[in-house]
Amino acid sequence: WLQSFNRYFPCKISISYSIDSFDTRLGISEKDFLSALKDAEAVWEKSINKDLFTHKANGSLKINLVYDERQKTTTELKKIENVVDSSKESYDRKKLEYDEMVSSYNLDRKVYESRVANFEQRKTAYENEVSSVNQKGGANKETYNRLNSEKNYLSNELREINEMQTSLNSKIKTVNNLTFELNNLAKNLNLNVKKFNT
Repeated sequence: WLQSFNRYFPCKISISYSIDSFDTRLGISEKDFLSALKDAEAVWEKSINKDLFTHKANGSLKINLVYDERQKTTTELKKIENVVDSSKESYDRKKLEYDEMVSSYNLDRKVYESRVANFEQRKTAYENEVSSVNQKGGANKETYNRLNSEKNYLSNELREINEMQTSLNSKIKTVNNLTFELNNLAKNLNLNVKKFNT
């Protein structure tokens, strides 16, 4: 008789519902699930201002929350996707670090090469002048002081150039290490993407 009644007088009696089977592998508690059902119920009931659904211990409408192969596949894909995302983040961070180090190395190398070229010019000029002065039998006090000052400058400049060379060598080692790490991350990222696609 209930079916006939509902056919001629729809929405006069609320439909009782209960949870029949509930699988916890879906990652939601029964309390939270019931709360979500109440929220969904309210959306329907508010629009027509009637009590359409009622939760009861043994309701006529059975709700089943089932964890099947589709959900299992979705969960596995999410895990792989998270690994791919974190690999991509790691790759991007390492790539940024690599790019910054390469840029710093290139800038330092240009400064180094410029200073070496300048040093070589001044050293050649100094040596030529010393040779010329020695051929003339020696230098006066003013020339001696100027040549001595240039000798000190060249000595200090050579020390700084050697320090720059050591720093450049260290940076190129870091660039090489970052290249290795970057290649490994790219390889792992490609493997993870391949796994996800499979």
